[in-house]
Amino acid sequence: MMRLLSAVSIVFALALTLSLGEVMLPALLDYQLSVRTPEPPKDSFDKQAANRGRRLFRNEAGCATCHQGPHFTDVLNGPTRNVPFRHHPAEVGMDPEYALRTATGRYRTTPLRALWQHPPYFHDGSARISRQWSHIMTSSSA
Repeated sequence: MMRLLSAVSIVFALALTLSLGEVMLPALLDYQLSVRTPEPPKDSFDKQAANRGRRLFRNEAGCATCHQGPHFTDVLNGPTRNVPFRHHPAEVGMDPEYALRTATGRYRTTPLRALWQHPPYFHDGSARISRQWSHIMTSSSA
């Protein structure tokens, strides 16, 4: 009888956690997209390199296909506002291991505002610093 009660308690706790997540995730997404983008520190980047990166992002690398709009994400393109759009790992060319740790097994398109503030980069976290990201994108598009 005690094992049955423990099992029921675990199932109940899991169900409660999942339903709280369903309720809280849309609010968390709303908050994330409402945060103002901070300005980068003065003289913290090379403007010519940033312009080259912008062209690469919009054209050759195809990043703007998913990282779109004012938030640089397509997460709001899901079937409803409460169901964020997510990509299968094969769509983004990344190792599925990272995505498999999520509840959906898919990647969301991370908003890229203030990118300089939040490494690691790429959907799977494979580029730890922006120079690695820049090198990978430059060599893959050449």
